[in-house]
Amino acid sequence: MQEQIVKPFKPSTTVQQIEYGTKGSNNLYNILYCIVNVNIKNKNYGMFYIGVHMCEFLNDDYFGSNSHIKNSIKKYGQHNFYRIDCEFYNTYEEVCLREAEIVNTEFLVNYKKYCYNINIGGGIGWKILHDSPNAKDVYKKIGEKNKKHQNKKWDNISDEEREAYCLRQKESITPEVKKKMSNSQKSRYKNMTEEEEREQLRLKHKETTTPEVKKKMSNSHKKCYEDLTDEEHEEICIRQKEIMNNPEIRDRISNTMKENFNNLTDEEYEKFCLKRKEIRNRPEIKENQSLKMKSYWDNMSDEEYQKVCERRKISNNTLEAKEKRSQKSLNSIWIHNKTTNKTKFIQKENIENFLNDGWELGRK
Repeated sequence: MQEQIVKPFKPSTTVQQIEYGTKGSNNLYNILYCIVNVNIKNKNYGMFYIGVHMCEFLNDDYFGSNSHIKNSIKKYGQHNFYRIDCEFYNTYEEVCLREAEIVNTEFLVNYKKYCYNINIGGGIGWKILHDSPNAKDVYKKIGEKNKKHQNKKWDNISDEEREAYCLRQKESITPEVKKKMSNSQKSRYKNMTEEEEREQLRLKHKETTTPEVKKKMSNSHKKCYEDLTDEEHEEICIRQKEIMNNPEIRDRISNTMKENFNNLTDEEYEKFCLKRKEIRNRPEIKENQSLKMKSYWDNMSDEEYQKVCERRKISNNTLEAKEKRSQKSLNSIWIHNKTTNKTKFIQKENIENFLNDGWELGRK
């Protein structure tokens, strides 16, 4: 049985192969593989599984996502199974079509006793689940089960074991690994030359980042910063300053922000401005900002203070700054409030709101 599977499959009538061990147009390996049970002493000797895999590196120890093959690997050990990369294709869709040609209904009927495959090839099983109306409920149940399983593991682990696990993770993420991760992410974005693909990613990001998800992310970040010591917090601040002082990174951030604002409609821009005002007018945020500014100016040396003053003078004396100030002064007016004994220099557009709140025109 094993010899019959190791031989190449019949040539495809719809899809063309590429050279063995070469990447496709998506900068990834699109592989049609076959996993075989090699242990002679095992009852399931010769059983096989045909599947599809898309990866960046060959020999990545991927052994399928089917429940039958996973359970058998857990039972008998991975050393008793062997993966054969049979064919390579230009795209992932082509590989799926090739799998659908081989693993059809006749194939499953004829090789039922010798095959780990359950469904027809081509990723049709997951497509049926994804297109079904109850797909979201199924995915939620799977996520809840995985969370419960992980929580049980962490509950049974002591504090020393957790610390050891965290240290192992930090040691494993070497600078070489970081470079590989960054290069893989860059390769994905380099291939996105069309604007439609970027818009799809932006829309997916909006759909996934719901207010519940944002709250969870903010709470997790807060917990991380609460557990940090003062020294660790200072180190993080120094790193952030070094990163933000890099002109290349500043240019990237500014360009991305400009693109995002240019793609916004008038209604979305108004909503964004209202949210900003609401956030800035919160008393908690105002207090935090004032405390931060006070600490910033108190901890500043005389040399740094002189540099800031010089920068301000240069920026205020430019033609653009003067024009902005003149336009603001023309479109603004003084108002005062007798009860609070305060004066403000506001724009003429906002006069009605202040007059309704008890403010009057002119200074005191």
